[in-house]
Amino acid sequence: DFSHVFSPWKLGPFEIKHRMVKSAAGSDTGRNPEEWLHYYEDFAKGGVDMIWIEDFADLYNNFPSTRKPARDTVPFQELADRIHALDGHLGYQLSTMSFNSKDMTLDDVHMLQEDFINAAVYLQSQGLDAVEINAAGNNVGQTFFSRLRNTREDEYGPQSFENRARFVTEIVQGIKEKCGKDFVVQVLMN
Repeated sequence: DFSHVFSPWKLGPFEIKHRMVKSAAGSDTGRNPEEWLHYYEDFAKGGVDMIWIEDFADLYNNFPSTRKPARDTVPFQELADRIHALDGHLGYQLSTMSFNSKDMTLDDVHMLQEDFINAAVYLQSQGLDAVEINAAGNNVGQTFFSRLRNTREDEYGPQSFENRARFVTEIVQGIKEKCGKDFVVQVLMN
């Protein structure tokens, strides 16, 4: 019985029509804006109600990426408008594999948190409904969660779960403070 697949569910303030969600898996379309728009719009046309975009744009001010297209070249608002016109919801996965918790100074930690928070503010201003913080795999959030990889000796260290979760928790709190309680923030963990 697969009836539950077609049952509605809540994601923050949104009622999602069914349980088919486009995850933030790589589409490899980020460098071609027209292809990128059609790729995600086609999911919404096919009835997918919640669509997550993989992290491919340069959204960070403190730690910019020269390998990603600049955020002002990505038609986020146009995509959000297209998805919303089809009664869909749009989220963006924030991630970075450029850091390891053990190598970061406290200033680095706070500046990267600021980058995540400001990226969410920007994405919300472009019409997106949500962000996902990728704290899985080799992403920086996972290096804080891991008791094996996190060798810090400060409040972000492995001494307690609260310490290990502090990096991501403070990002979520900062996003909620700046974007409002109804802006959806989810955390991908493993």
